[in-house]
Amino acid sequence: LVPCSTAWKRMSSHPRFEAFNLDDLCDQLKRKAKCSENGPVFEEEEIDIVI
Repeated sequence: LVPCSTAWKRMSSHPRFEAFNLDDLCDQLKRKAKCSENGPVFEEEEIDIVI
């Protein structure tokens, strides 16, 4: 599982990041987030799908 900070780093370093619609990206990620003791986390594959 990937914490939000790591997910953001992966997305913001993507070569096409400037072309992303951040509202859509956030909406998609919110639906895929899971709760952990340290906050929201994502499955690695889910981040790849969204990007």
